[in-house]
Amino acid sequence: MLRSIEQILENTGVQVPDLFLKMWQSGMIEFGHRDYIELTDTRWAPIDEVARRSPPPNRIHSLAPFALTGRGDFWAWYAEWRTDQGIAVIYCPRDESVGEGYAANLVGTVYRLLLEEFSSSWLVGRLVDTPKQLPEVFRRYSDIVSGFLPPNWCSNLAQLSRRDVMMIEEGVFGVMTREESQEIIRRDLYFAMLDRKVRISL
Repeated sequence: MLRSIEQILENTGVQVPDLFLKMWQSGMIEFGHRDYIELTDTRWAPIDEVARRSPPPNRIHSLAPFALTGRGDFWAWYAEWRTDQGIAVIYCPRDESVGEGYAANLVGTVYRLLLEEFSSSWLVGRLVDTPKQLPEVFRRYSDIVSGFLPPNWCSNLAQLSRRDVMMIEEGVFGVMTREESQEIIRRDLYFAMLDRKVRISL
């Protein structure tokens, strides 16, 4: 593990946050663990995979991808964007030459991913059988992240998880609208580079 962390730093300039390692140790981002937080389309990479992927082929060298979608999009720490909150995270679509600011740090990334899941989840039929079971999943997620996120964010997630579920579109459910999710993101996760475009291709 130590060699992987050193390799990421050498190749990209990214110092892997201690929180990432603690999240893996807790099981919340380890597939198959009882406390794993399953999201619609997000897979967290183990530290050795992060090292192998950093930097990604044909991408700028200051990217260290740590989570991926099934399509090959990824979230990456971006060494050029350091804030007083840590290393910023950008979202990088697979087939595009630009990414965009996603969160000021890893903690904000976890919070935003959950807000987006709470407002647009495809887990019905995969993780649960009926939409009415979805809020219970969200309540469990809120409990799992309570040791990692700021108390006010945890409180907000817990309150949202107590709402009734609604259909967002066919096969997609949530406990709030996508518009409300975006309002919370802008309120709680604002930083200077939020949604700012950055070239990621060489």
